[in-house]
Amino acid sequence: MEGTGMGRYGHPGIEGREDIMVRWGDHEGVSRTAREIGRDKSTVSREIARNGWVASTSPGRVVDVH
Repeated sequence: MEGTGMGRYGHPGIEGREDIMVRWGDHEGVSRTAREIGRDKSTVSREIARNGWVASTSPGRVVDVH
């Protein structure tokens, strides 16, 4: 189910996930991403975690490959 805006949780559709992925890959923070796409911060954060973007594309995160 597609969410209808801030304050109500619903999984973003394909376009919403793409927006989140692109912005996260560009090192944009959760708060700014949420504000710019009209979603709650918790929705954006859950989508990032749910789709595995945290381990490889988290802004400022150093990943130990050893």
